[in-house]
Amino acid sequence: MKTLIEASKKPYSTSAYVASFEEIQTGCMQRVADATELMATDYRTLVRERDMYKKQHDEQCDRSDRLWWSNNALRGVITRMKNKEVT
Repeated sequence: MKTLIEASKKPYSTSAYVASFEEIQTGCMQRVADATELMATDYRTLVRERDMYKKQHDEQCDRSDRLWWSNNALRGVITRMKNKEVT
């Protein structure tokens, strides 16, 4: 006989073999469990991707801040050098 999962997918009529209510219910519950496990796997993948992108975003923000401070410091150096030449 087929597995209960396959049996629960089969369209039933009165002329063919009719599985018991418990068999159909068990097969349906197994299908629900399989679908839930698949959803959990997809969710874990999404969480992993989100964490990766968040980490990349934070690193880029840190790099941007460092460059901003570095540029400001260099502008100050240039201004001081120009002021020394004038005097």
